[in-house]
Amino acid sequence: MKEFDDSLYLNDMYDEDYFPNFLVDKVKSYIVDVVQCLESGERNIDTIQAKFDTMTDSINDLQEEFEENDSQIETGARESIGETVRHILTLILMRKKQLETETGKALCDGYVCVYNTKGLMIMFNGFTPSTIDFMWNLRLNNRKDWFEENKEEFQRAFQNPMKALGKEVFERISKEYNKHGFIHKVSRIYKDARRIRDGEPYRCNLWFSIEKPSEEWTSTPVFWFDLSPEEWSYGLGYYQAKATTMAKFRARINRDVKKFEQLITPLEKQDEFILDGDEYKRKKESPSPTVAGRYNRKSFSLIHSQQNGDELYSSDLIDRLVNGYKFLMPFYDYFITLDSDPDVYIP
Repeated sequence: MKEFDDSLYLNDMYDEDYFPNFLVDKVKSYIVDVVQCLESGERNIDTIQAKFDTMTDSINDLQEEFEENDSQIETGARESIGETVRHILTLILMRKKQLETETGKALCDGYVCVYNTKGLMIMFNGFTPSTIDFMWNLRLNNRKDWFEENKEEFQRAFQNPMKALGKEVFERISKEYNKHGFIHKVSRIYKDARRIRDGEPYRCNLWFSIEKPSEEWTSTPVFWFDLSPEEWSYGLGYYQAKATTMAKFRARINRDVKKFEQLITPLEKQDEFILDGDEYKRKKESPSPTVAGRYNRKSFSLIHSQQNGDELYSSDLIDRLVNGYKFLMPFYDYFITLDSDPDVYIP
């Protein structure tokens, strides 16, 4: 049965004279090949992935022809292509859920975890129990031979969904806060060779970050999401703030304590994030009891963490992270400018 309406294909590209219709038709034909594969009932993830990769390569190969016609496959085109593919995957996801309801059986995860490594389109629909299983198995078998044998499972169940989640969250945050100049990074599974002291070459967790480009990322505030075998967490903070940064933090509070009190007031009305960070053993005198708990920190983080569960298995996680980061943005704006404050004497 045909499920994908022709009117949904590449609307923005067809509506824009900048993109020649005969070339948009070619792009559409490559997408139709994928749709026909999906509508045939194909459930093998490798076959589906190969179709998406072929589609991406074929579209990228059109770049020269677009340029010869005074056009380009630029951001607007890629957004239109991505939106069309998003419609496809949404319909497939709906069909998957309907079949699961009718049959009482869980079907292949491939339809909901399709990720294209060329970066043209991406869609996160949740991690799966296989993600958690992989992390635990890696912890028990942290060896090169085991990892190489299970590398495809790592990519399918863990790395690709993490990249998809990071990309979607980053795109939504960047769109709303486009003047911040954010970039995003996804961690590698391989440990730094200089830090392999336990004979285990792989991390059992992955994370992504949203931050400003910096050579000293450990001392710059970043947004992050982390997933480990036991729990997941996200928030805003420093890996390790410099002593000079925190001295400037205290000096800024001393200059305008009311401004910082206003900043932290929303924290008292929510239960998503808690303050984290070591305190000085010898307490420094705070200008206000309201800010004392923050004033005496060696570093600063606002974090949410919880045990792994159903929250991870839904695309609703995207909204959870985006809304959380938006709530934390005023804190980011406060801390990211600290290093430009006047120098402070540290005894």
